[in-house]
Amino acid sequence: MTENKPYYNKEIVSRQIRQANETQAPLYLIFIGTKPCYIKLASLIHGMNQYNVPFLAIDVGQHYDQNLISAQHELGFSNHISVYLKVQGTLTARTPLLAHRINWLFDLLKKEHRLNGQAIPVVSGDTSTAGLVPVFWYLQEGGTSIHVEAGLRSYYPDVDWSSDVEEVLAIQSTCEWKMIKDAPFPEGFDTRIASVGCQLLFAPEEVNRQNLLNEGYCTSSIQLSGSLSSDAVQAIKSVKPEKSVFEEYPFLSEGKWLRVDFHRRENMRPAELKILLEGLIMYMKEGGKIVFVMTNAVKAALAQYEFDSLFATAIKEGMQVTPLWPEYAQVIEFINSDRCIGIYTDSGGLQEESHILNVKCATYRWNTDRPETVNVIPSNVLVPPVSADFIKTSLQLIFHEQKVLTYGGEKRLYGEQVGLNIASCLKQFSPVNPVLENVISY
Repeated sequence: MTENKPYYNKEIVSRQIRQANETQAPLYLIFIGTKPCYIKLASLIHGMNQYNVPFLAIDVGQHYDQNLISAQHELGFSNHISVYLKVQGTLTARTPLLAHRINWLFDLLKKEHRLNGQAIPVVSGDTSTAGLVPVFWYLQEGGTSIHVEAGLRSYYPDVDWSSDVEEVLAIQSTCEWKMIKDAPFPEGFDTRIASVGCQLLFAPEEVNRQNLLNEGYCTSSIQLSGSLSSDAVQAIKSVKPEKSVFEEYPFLSEGKWLRVDFHRRENMRPAELKILLEGLIMYMKEGGKIVFVMTNAVKAALAQYEFDSLFATAIKEGMQVTPLWPEYAQVIEFINSDRCIGIYTDSGGLQEESHILNVKCATYRWNTDRPETVNVIPSNVLVPPVSADFIKTSLQLIFHEQKVLTYGGEKRLYGEQVGLNIASCLKQFSPVNPVLENVISY
């Protein structure tokens, strides 16, 4: 099999390096790793362009299916992507390949195109790209990076899950929450090592800033920024999908639907997947309507654990199954419509997006790295795999009986014009020098 080789747009790279050299400014390297990066980093890329800050948008290749990367076209920044690293494969296979690509990129900038000043990576969130790029860049030249969406840490509510279901759901907004260090896998690890290799940290909310302060990061290195998700949702609301989700899936125009999607590795284990499917079946037997968005992770798990029969039972009970919706605009179009009663997911991004849109969300996890959506301004509640009956009862209480998530205020988290504000900060930023500057490396 022939290895996919990295490539780049020479015109854009040359122009941005020339600008950095002439203005004696850093060249920011914005790394785009996974589907959420294509969505969230759009406003930052537009902001960098608007403020005339030298940057390169770098497509790592961690996600490459068209239905995972289409947001770059919808949000209008595909023409700014200038470097393609083609880092693909399993988690462990990607790691050494990314190290080689970082070496290639460094030589491209410094040796071939004669960048005089610093190149500073900008990574986002908790992907393996975010975790590893700062490490490899530091080992390459001793330079540190910038972490957007820093300080994500998972917390769990200190509740007795065997108690009355309604009580367990309601108390989550007021009970004590405790941090868990290794969840979700591997994102809980990725986000921590990302920040260690960074000199500037943009924290979406106060809880994230406090997490970083508690871990010993200097106050001066942390900026409270809001979340780029806010920009993405506002931008995509004005984008008309190439094909309306209601044209793509006409059944959605009839009735009220709960949108369900899962992809976390811990939820793809046999016990968790079995409880989930049985809970959804029980919910539908009580009259609930589900549109189940098939992710690559669920598809693989169903095949591996031979749950085809159980999944077929769910379909027989009325569950509508679709492939991944190719357009981000379709997702927001549906969530923001009166045909959507809410979201049941394990996605951190959807927890944010549903909050921004004031749509109820239930999260299929024992913990969440967006606890602020549960205990600061509640739009979200954890509905983990306690039992199938727990799931059925929870979904009824939340989405039909309106006994949970009753907050009706207009106040929202995550800010606005986040990308522009971060770009403005980077334009004025004075980075620290690499530790290996003027020192022989071998």
